[in-house]
Amino acid sequence: MKISVIMAAYNRSNVLRYAVESLLRSTIVDWELIVVGDACTDDTGDVVASFGDSRIQFYNMEKNCGEQSGPNNEGLRRAQGEYVAFLSQDDLWFPDHLEKLLAAIEQNGADGALAAGAVFETDNSCILWGVGINRKYSPWQGEAGGASLYLIKRSVIQGVGGWRSAKDLLLP
Repeated sequence: MKISVIMAAYNRSNVLRYAVESLLRSTIVDWELIVVGDACTDDTGDVVASFGDSRIQFYNMEKNCGEQSGPNNEGLRRAQGEYVAFLSQDDLWFPDHLEKLLAAIEQNGADGALAAGAVFETDNSCILWGVGINRKYSPWQGEAGGASLYLIKRSVIQGVGGWRSAKDLLLP
């Protein structure tokens, strides 16, 4: 298994379907998708099962964590891939997203790679993540981006201990 894609989900099956469909269009086919419900009470499990693809698994946590660290860590525990990507349930990937990130990692001997991303707001404006004023990556220009923009070696994520709770990261 080359890539494990982890998707934290909570009661948004209406948008989750589009995220999964964007992964199914990927030019990389050696992946598994681990959808982890944060104690979902809607039809998320049925939506995931409707794809009928053996690479797609669904696990629903018994207790709600209330943030993506819990489902993401459960997904990491189940992941088999050499690399890990996180696809948020309300995000979409271009077909070559994983291919380009994997090529960047392999060509540069890196532990991970970050893609640029776009957020479309309700007022029709667009925010670019990971892109500076000079159209090159700059962590100092705007936001570094959401989890859906990264591909990282699983060993690196395991080495740092996975996802920490937002409660642990916020200053009082």
